[in-house]
Amino acid sequence: MTDQIEKEVWAYIDRIDEMGGAVQAVEDGYMQREIHQAAYEAQKRIESKEDIIVGLNEFQLEEELQADLLKVDEQLEKNQVKQVQKSDLIVINRKLKIN
Repeated sequence: MTDQIEKEVWAYIDRIDEMGGAVQAVEDGYMQREIHQAAYEAQKRIESKEDIIVGLNEFQLEEELQADLLKVDEQLEKNQVKQVQKSDLIVINRKLKIN
């Protein structure tokens, strides 16, 4: 299998070299077409379930998950906002004194 992959890689590199190298291949749009084609093929495999993506095209949960969201105490939030604003003022004042 490794030998086969190596052969395919070298054939691909040779194809790019024949185009004039990687820069020329990019400028000619070859690389973008290859990326587009690979993405298209991958999407087809996912949609046909040839490739299984857990939670996307197979083994999906039927019920909606209810996440326990963290609730921040309002007073704690206000205090934190004041601290950040105070820090911002200190930084601004320091910059003004430097200039």
